[in-house]
Amino acid sequence: MIRVAHGTLTATLEHFSFMTPASLISDFITMLWLQDGLAANTQQAYRQDLERLQEWAQRERDGKALEQLQASDLREWTAS
Repeated sequence: MIRVAHGTLTATLEHFSFMTPASLISDFITMLWLQDGLAANTQQAYRQDLERLQEWAQRERDGKALEQLQASDLREWTAS
């Protein structure tokens, strides 16, 4: 399970496990925009990071979905 905290909002990705990776990322970015009014460049940067994480998980973690990643996976991904 991954918990993402931004401001006063906390979202747990496992609640969205029925969604495709693309729609999960899109809805997450929209949620952040609605809460904080993120600039378009910031939204795009977040989207690219999450898409790269998903691609890495597919390649390096035998196809794990975003909501299945653990903190150790994220540490390895950021170090790569």
